[in-house]
Amino acid sequence: MNKEHNAKISLDYSGMYQGVLPCADCEGIETTLWIDENNYVLFTNYLGKKNKTKSEFRGSYVWNEFGNTIILKGIENAPNHYFVGENYLKQLDMDGNKIGDLAEKYVLQKKSDSGELPPPPPPAPETIKIIRFIQRALKTFL
Repeated sequence: MNKEHNAKISLDYSGMYQGVLPCADCEGIETTLWIDENNYVLFTNYLGKKNKTKSEFRGSYVWNEFGNTIILKGIENAPNHYFVGENYLKQLDMDGNKIGDLAEKYVLQKKSDSGELPPPPPPAPETIKIIRFIQRALKTFL
């Protein structure tokens, strides 16, 4: 493979990618992945599940040696390799290989060219309650 002509160098890959990926025990995994030149934000939502189904991961990524796949740092025990194509990302298995006959179902389509990552989410209601409790307690002692 020509290392001088690859996705990292040739494609405008920064932006937002979305899709619903296959899931063994749910209706699908609604997935949004934002990437810029150095960082990512990954949102997942397991459709049709009753328990906690939403997750958010943030971090940096590295390119594989061929410059065609990004590897999301900070995600373990879950797929974190994405092949970078023209206006799409294809999720790979945990070893960085295509996912067999179902590979075409693991595609996220590019929806936005914005290289800006979304802001962090607001604090959870429980966190706000704790902050207010601490503020009231401090007022008592000050």
